[in-house]
Amino acid sequence: MKCNNSNFGFSLLELLIVVSIIGILASVAVPQYQTYTLRTEATTQVTAAVRPLQNAVSEFAALNGALPASWAELATVGFVNSTTGATITAGTELANGDVASVTWAQSSATAGNITIVFASSAPSDLRQSGANSVVIDAALNSVGAVTYTVDTAGTNTIPVQYLPKIG
Repeated sequence: MKCNNSNFGFSLLELLIVVSIIGILASVAVPQYQTYTLRTEATTQVTAAVRPLQNAVSEFAALNGALPASWAELATVGFVNSTTGATITAGTELANGDVASVTWAQSSATAGNITIVFASSAPSDLRQSGANSVVIDAALNSVGAVTYTVDTAGTNTIPVQYLPKIG
């Protein structure tokens, strides 16, 4: 049979169904996207600030068989201020972008941690009510390599969903 009706198109009901489906999908996607962008921001900022320190700690451990106890020991492997050539003495010298400071603390000859503190200019979710730090554990293994892991034992003060992926 042939239809003589020349009006082709979508009914109002069909259009409303499509719009409601798109709305439901958007209500799920937008929060996930916001979490993704904040985690990317945290990872990018933390990685940029911590990589020079990680490289210096790893080099020191490879040469000395132990983790450094201080910034002065890191200077022995060339970890100095690139502008002045002076020994780095404060974590604020490694600050960049949304990172206010990066600190190193040795807890034993084979363990230590790096603490990254976000600045007040960082996105608000990364600095909620004074909670604005990420702790990265460093461990010297039996073959002399240093491994780095984001501490998930509760010492981080930013929300878990924003913790960077660092190794």
